[in-house]
Amino acid sequence: MATLADLELSLVRASLAALGDISPREGNPVLDSWRRMTNNLVPVEARTLPFALARTIPVLGPNDERFRILLGVLTTFDIYETVPALLDYASRSRSFEATLAAATLAVSPGVPDTVVRQLLDLANARARDPIDVSAIAVRLSSLEHAPTPGLARLRRQIWPGLVDSRDDSLAPIVFVDEESDQPEVRWQLLGDLVESGAVVRRIPMTFAKDPLPRWIGSTCAVVSWTGERAISRLHPFAPLLTVNQLVDADKTGGARWLRRVDAALGGGRLRIPTGPTELTSDPLNRDSYRLGSFDVREMVFLTGTRLSTLQRLREELKPRDFNGIPYWSYNQLVALRTWEVWRRETGRTRLPTDVLRALVTWQGADQATEVAVTSKGQILVKKGAQFVDWQKGDVVLKDFLALDRVFDPQPLGGDRQAPGLPSPSPHTYVHPALQGGTPCVQGYRIAAKVLARLAEGKPRQIDAIRAVYPELEEPLIVDAIALGGRVLQAA
Repeated sequence: MATLADLELSLVRASLAALGDISPREGNPVLDSWRRMTNNLVPVEARTLPFALARTIPVLGPNDERFRILLGVLTTFDIYETVPALLDYASRSRSFEATLAAATLAVSPGVPDTVVRQLLDLANARARDPIDVSAIAVRLSSLEHAPTPGLARLRRQIWPGLVDSRDDSLAPIVFVDEESDQPEVRWQLLGDLVESGAVVRRIPMTFAKDPLPRWIGSTCAVVSWTGERAISRLHPFAPLLTVNQLVDADKTGGARWLRRVDAALGGGRLRIPTGPTELTSDPLNRDSYRLGSFDVREMVFLTGTRLSTLQRLREELKPRDFNGIPYWSYNQLVALRTWEVWRRETGRTRLPTDVLRALVTWQGADQATEVAVTSKGQILVKKGAQFVDWQKGDVVLKDFLALDRVFDPQPLGGDRQAPGLPSPSPHTYVHPALQGGTPCVQGYRIAAKVLARLAEGKPRQIDAIRAVYPELEEPLIVDAIALGGRVLQAA
């Protein structure tokens, strides 16, 4: 009979295999690694997983790329049990990245105060400059001054109790109560939440210290297997929590459950997965327009913009930041694409960014309708034969660009072009509610860039893809590989 030590060693090997098999530069290596680690775990394995991950820290530490993925897994899924191991590794290796990860996790009530004090001592002794010390301190205390705008934003994200109203520039936070005997289900639900765009925090079954002030806030959702008991347990530390923020856990998860979580967050915060057969709504309507999670390559490819332009307009577009990586929603993609088309059609290289801010702010139409935008940032909707300002109702007769033209293939000068939307190629499709918006094979939830990666370096590309996806016909595979390759080479 296998002992607990044998089981943990087996999980260590499985975790190392998962972290080693993932491409560190493609897709979402953190989420992909997590899915591989947590699929098909039995309860005893699920309970042991955090301690197995702690044992991978010194093994992967010398491998910079794999170590960053591991740290991403630990911080993304709030594996606070690994803080002592991170602290030990950081003290021996002088790894500032490990220190940052430990500080991010140390705010959990599952981490005792003695460990937090050790972490502060280590930061003060080893940090390279005052900003590094602040980066640690901001993670550990909501009262700490944030000396830079980036740290101020990080402080609001880590301490949601500081935010008293909805802020769409911050990722939504979902707390998952661990008073349950189904850890294997919890790990799967955490993966679903992260894939939908949420930041997850675990509420330990037992507290090593009282939750710190502002650790939880009134804009968060709370997932629980014990109903209102979770709210009662947290109420002494977060008196503004209400039952409206509570969502019952669902063993099967899925889109319906995620919609309930999204409603508890105020609506329109999560990317709800849906199959291609369900994608009947117009991408510009209220249910779809603000969804999506486009990475840098997808933004550059689908808008035809330059990487330097995308970086320069970051403040106007305000992408979400996830573990230091920016992701843009569909409204932000449309805004940038429209701005590029306006620049080409007017010949103006320094076009005002009003149109960007207007399209990012616009909520989408109630139903499928023709939409236009002026160079001054007015959003217009078509009523009858005329375009009117969507807020004031005033008729606008000229100086506007109909958005349906923006979705046509766009030559933008030089070697820059933007493919057509929603179909960038004959057999691929883009919808913000499907796989975060990345181009997928028409009729399937299969990303084109995934097929392109699978085909790399294989002499018989079609056979290699058919071995993994036997349901795909050859024309779909050929088209998706070509399109996916363009996405991967875009930036």
